[in-house]
Amino acid sequence: MKFLLPALLILLAPDSAQAGPGGADAAYAAEQLAVDACAVEEKITEFGLSTGDALNSFNTKKGLVQLAITHGLITYIRTALDTDPEGGGGGVANTEFYTAAGRTEMAKRALMNVLPAKIMFAQMDAAQDSKANGLASESSTEWTYAQAVYTGTATGTRPLKADGGALDSPDAVADSACTAYVTANKRCDNFGTCVATPTTDLSHTNAKIMEAFGKGASQENANTITAQLCTVYYQATLRYLNKMDKENKEGATSSNGKNQGEGQAFSMAIAACPGLPTDQYNIIKALYDTATANKKTTNYCTGLTLLAKHPATGMTPTDLGTLKEATAQVCDAATASSLSGATAALLVLVATAVAGGM
Repeated sequence: MKFLLPALLILLAPDSAQAGPGGADAAYAAEQLAVDACAVEEKITEFGLSTGDALNSFNTKKGLVQLAITHGLITYIRTALDTDPEGGGGGVANTEFYTAAGRTEMAKRALMNVLPAKIMFAQMDAAQDSKANGLASESSTEWTYAQAVYTGTATGTRPLKADGGALDSPDAVADSACTAYVTANKRCDNFGTCVATPTTDLSHTNAKIMEAFGKGASQENANTITAQLCTVYYQATLRYLNKMDKENKEGATSSNGKNQGEGQAFSMAIAACPGLPTDQYNIIKALYDTATANKKTTNYCTGLTLLAKHPATGMTPTDLGTLKEATAQVCDAATASSLSGATAALLVLVATAVAGGM
């Protein structure tokens, strides 16, 4: 197994079927994942959860269901999509606060972000194993499969808009809109990490990931992709902590749970990021716990301080950027005095930016 920390593979490798040629992943066309995820998302948007159409749509997509089983997400997704969930399986709490608004986002992000990440890591690892065993053709197939899952295209090429033009804005409608590639474009807009004059990739994250994929299967390239994927989900985790704070500061007497549910699913993707200790991740996990409504107004600063101190291995302050939406957040820059190097610079950068109303 080839990734930076054993924990990454324990949490992200398949639970049953072996990935790679003949495995559960390879039996399912990579680009079909985005198509099927979008189809379920459309049912959620059209009908919500109360009619059962979204759950039925998911259950009829046998390839997608098998992938969810293989990668340990089946209970989480089905419980989130259920019209009247009876239990809190898969880490999903079933309480009065466990709302339809929150569950819809949990299901969508699990399908569009968490599941693709699990598949990508498994396939990249399989590609390196095949390469080490002299199976060059198999290695190339597995590596391309991981890239195709990321972009939502058959051969791993960059997704295009429906009119064939480049995906040059974070809100551009793409045939592969339900992919981590598009999520990275959205987060670069939120954190000021987009390419100034893009010719191919809108976000620096996507530029680095696509370059690493283009170089082929290797430990170095897999590490680069891992670091950049973790960057996207660090950004998403922080963004929804901030959204909860803003909602609570506005004095809402009750939350519909959307931000807490969506943030919970996104934060699942950082659980195994190399460089983030489990006990520190558990602090983030508790902030998003859907068993109770989070009424705190310090979620963002708590998360920022923690993640600045524990950046994913290979992630830089420039990669992470500064959350533009944090106008209500003034984190204590003095906290950075206990940190060192790049992590201290990251906290000072963000604290200064938010204090200035960026």
